[in-house]
Amino acid sequence: MKKVISIMIIAFLLTGCGVVNTNQEDENIDTSGTIQNENEQSPAQDESQIIESKEIIFSIEGVKLLADEKSDDVYKGITVQTEATSKTFPWYTVTNETYSPVVKKADVNEDGTEEIVVILTIGTGTGAHVQEIHVLHQEDLSEIPVEDPVAYLQQHVESSITHEVDGRVTVNVKWDDQEISMTFDESDVGVWNEFVSFGQIIRYDATDNKLRAELPGAVSPALFAVTATVEYDEKLEVSTITLTEIID
Repeated sequence: MKKVISIMIIAFLLTGCGVVNTNQEDENIDTSGTIQNENEQSPAQDESQIIESKEIIFSIEGVKLLADEKSDDVYKGITVQTEATSKTFPWYTVTNETYSPVVKKADVNEDGTEEIVVILTIGTGTGAHVQEIHVLHQEDLSEIPVEDPVAYLQQHVESSITHEVDGRVTVNVKWDDQEISMTFDESDVGVWNEFVSFGQIIRYDATDNKLRAELPGAVSPALFAVTATVEYDEKLEVSTITLTEIID
């Protein structure tokens, strides 16, 4: 009886050793003792494959914009890729090629090095065209905040729309001790705003290392009376605004 038990124990031990040997054939054990499958890829390889699977939506020398997905006529999840690094942002832009993204290199903050300026169109349609701007440091793609021109105009521009008894409408716009006064026929539009509004159209530009934005001011959903030109300083804050009358 003791011989039988001994034989069973030896057989059990031999069987256990066989299982360990089989697993070692399928897996590699690194020097730290962590089991690593041969089919697994390093994080760098995974990132490379992820980048390659994205759609390139804009490219200039040394900079590419790639999109995670295309949905409802917009590209979502925008990756900025340079020769040195890449970073994905929760941005979006329309897929219409007429309004393709714009990417420029310019020293807009006057620090002696060029930044990456990305201008995206996030909405367009009848009486509306809205762009969004992003400024990134080239070395690590960290973003530099840009002051919101709409909020600035709301704080620094005063306006009124007055309906006169003779069927005329007077529009007054004041800013920085300057003023524009215009008159329209009441019948020019069906619905008038209570004041001049900005934000339906926003266009950005980066020229001669300076950021600018143009924002037409609406006196109705379909009629624009003035254009505000906003210029930025080296801190990417609004430095000056100029308003001009829109003349048909």
